[in-house]
Amino acid sequence: MADIEFHCPHCRTHLEVDQELANETLACPACNESLIVPSQSQPVRPPKPAEPPPEPAVKCQYCNADMAEDAVLCVKCGRKPSGEIAGESKAKSQMPGLVVLVVLLVVLLAAAFGLHMRKQARLAEEERKRQIEKEKKEQLEEARRIAKEEEQRRIEEQQRRQEEEQQRKLAEEKARQEDAARQKQIEEAESRKQAEEAAQREKIATLEQRIRDEFKLDEAQPAMQKVHLNDGSVLTVAAMQQDEDKPDYYALRVPNSTYTIYATQLVPKSSVVKTEKEDPAEAEWRLIRTVTPGEESDEPLYYEKAMELVFDAFLAKYPDSARRPEVEQLRATWDAELKRVADGHIKIKGRWYAPDEKRPEQMSPQTRYLLRLVHQQVANGQHEQAILAGANVKIPEGYEQEERQFAINVLNALGAWGANCQKQVEDLNAKRQEIEKRYENQEQDRLASYGPPRKQESEQFWQYSKRRRAWEREMEAKIAPILEEIRKQKQEELQAVEAELAQWKKRANAVCGAATTVREALRIEEAKTRVQALIVRIRDLPFSP
Repeated sequence: MADIEFHCPHCRTHLEVDQELANETLACPACNESLIVPSQSQPVRPPKPAEPPPEPAVKCQYCNADMAEDAVLCVKCGRKPSGEIAGESKAKSQMPGLVVLVVLLVVLLAAAFGLHMRKQARLAEEERKRQIEKEKKEQLEEARRIAKEEEQRRIEEQQRRQEEEQQRKLAEEKARQEDAARQKQIEEAESRKQAEEAAQREKIATLEQRIRDEFKLDEAQPAMQKVHLNDGSVLTVAAMQQDEDKPDYYALRVPNSTYTIYATQLVPKSSVVKTEKEDPAEAEWRLIRTVTPGEESDEPLYYEKAMELVFDAFLAKYPDSARRPEVEQLRATWDAELKRVADGHIKIKGRWYAPDEKRPEQMSPQTRYLLRLVHQQVANGQHEQAILAGANVKIPEGYEQEERQFAINVLNALGAWGANCQKQVEDLNAKRQEIEKRYENQEQDRLASYGPPRKQESEQFWQYSKRRRAWEREMEAKIAPILEEIRKQKQEELQAVEAELAQWKKRANAVCGAATTVREALRIEEAKTRVQALIVRIRDLPFSP
């Protein structure tokens, strides 16, 4: 980079500085005065040549020393110039004055020289002090610069360490967050897996219970007996006892081939060879022989669980049973239907449809389950539960018989529950009136026991007033807390009744809402009208006083 050349405005010293210090205020290294660096170099003027000293007009003829034109003596050798030799006598007469003059001149010169030397010494001393101050200042500036650089390095090092610490913390936080995210993902995956497994277990348990309920696997089968007759025939009977009218005969309770109808058959005792208990496998066979696929296909898991719970359980329990071929044949029927369902075929009302074939909407297993549940709850008198469960039933088109039976069940349940609800509300209202009347009588009895004093004709009015005020004070002190306690008990009982009424009202609203949903789902106009009328009747019940 080019330098800037200029002269100090104070001492005219030639200076050179870097271009970077342009317009900066610095101290002159020569005179230590402050100056402003110009923005560009200044023209350098050549120094003026020193003028030669004027030649002396007269020189001493003896020592050739310079003398002034009017000098009387040579300062160097003390002799007179040659022009004055002629008047030597005159000069001799002036010698004492000249000597005194010379001495004074010498003294003055010596004094001037001493002053000059002292001035020079003082200037030198000042210069030395300025140099020392300058050096101290430079050293101080250098120390400051070094301290500043050290402070800057310390700050930079501290910032670097802080940045490294921050980056380390960020990295640790990021790693911790990543670990937490991974752990959370693992936990979520495990939770989803557990939820899926729990849902699958619940689904399997629900499906197994549905299969048990559908095929009545948990119902105990009646114990049968094998009765061997002397003609070689064997009868399977549910009961065998002596006939009351004919003591020589046994009354046998014989079922039909499907074990649904039982008839009484009289057999002579003499024709009975022996009796034995029926094989347990035969009892279970009577149950599973009716287990056949329905008119609607289901999911593959349904078939797998049905075969596992019914046929596989029988074959595992009775491996040597004579009914084994028949059980295996029934299982093969279920297995064939399972394969068709796995291939995408669907059975609707007994007819199979290919995957790409146009078919009506199929009733879902959940709908079939809810239909059976509603029928069962209505049969058991659980009318409120039947209405609430019926709100979730969505019967597809084409199932007119199921829809009509469902509508009849809902109407019966709603009517029965409405009558029960009305009876409960009337009983609660009657209970509330009885509570109010009972506590009102208690208050009257309590007030009567503390009745006011009777006014006698012979008493003065002021005496009666005095007794009346005393009675009022006594009533306030004794009767008021008792009446307050009676009212509090009355309020508690009434609140219990009101809470029960509110609960019935809430249940009625829920049932009416469910009934409205059922009404909207039904396509039978008669059922819609009856459901709407029953909803209005239930909502008009006297829930509040």
